[in-house]
Amino acid sequence: MKRDGSRYLDSKHLGLPLTKREQHIRDLTASGLTAGAVAEQLGISYRTVETHRQKVFGKLGVRNAADLVARLKDEEVRALSSRVAELEALVQTLRAEVAALKME
Repeated sequence: MKRDGSRYLDSKHLGLPLTKREQHIRDLTASGLTAGAVAEQLGISYRTVETHRQKVFGKLGVRNAADLVARLKDEEVRALSSRVAELEALVQTLRAEVAALKME
């Protein structure tokens, strides 16, 4: 199997949801653990971890752990930016309501 995730990089896998196990391995990989360390922590074989990692990479459209981390960081920034925009809109609404109450 190619170590860069290219085995699963095709339209058949891209965008498919991750299984619970794949999510767990994604998170452990993104935290900086090697495949060997993940295998040891989960009590599964190195080969099983590598297979799951390759599926994660393919489903997310990344080629390696560094790309995975970059993608997850980008998604986190987008989610936080969206939340900030929502909160800013809420603050404006509340300010308008307070101003309206002061006028009464």
